[in-house]
Amino acid sequence: MKQGLPVTAAGADSARELLVRLHLKATVSRLQIVRLLAAHAGKMEHVTAEQIYRELQATQMPLGLATIYRTLATLEAHGVVKRQLFARGHSVFELNDRRVHHHMVETDGRAVLEFCDAQIERRLQQLAAAQGYDYIVSELVVYVKSHLPRSEPAAGGAT
Repeated sequence: MKQGLPVTAAGADSARELLVRLHLKATVSRLQIVRLLAAHAGKMEHVTAEQIYRELQATQMPLGLATIYRTLATLEAHGVVKRQLFARGHSVFELNDRRVHHHMVETDGRAVLEFCDAQIERRLQQLAAAQGYDYIVSELVVYVKSHLPRSEPAAGGAT
């Protein structure tokens, strides 16, 4: 049932159309969460359920944390949302736009940065072929330590 997601899912109409196309009821919670994740996707940011909760508390229609977790699980099961579990056991969420990208995670928890690198992809294809396999897709997570002072925010958005 997992289908591709248009990057333009930020708008009210496109978020609703996406849910309808996946045969999901366009509930207020689903619409709010898809729109919020789309806004963060535009900045290549990943968010936790708790961050979604805090951001939605500032709106006219806040959602409870349990509702957010249930909604994220439903959206993940239908391929709309992708959950990433990084070291230290915290999950971050992003819209699943089917775009191949990798993650650079700061070990101090300040940021999760996305990056794409065609050279890395070609090398992974070569490695798979050398072992007799057809390359399908990769998910690379690189853990890094920032050399910036803690008071300076890292680029790419905090987790």
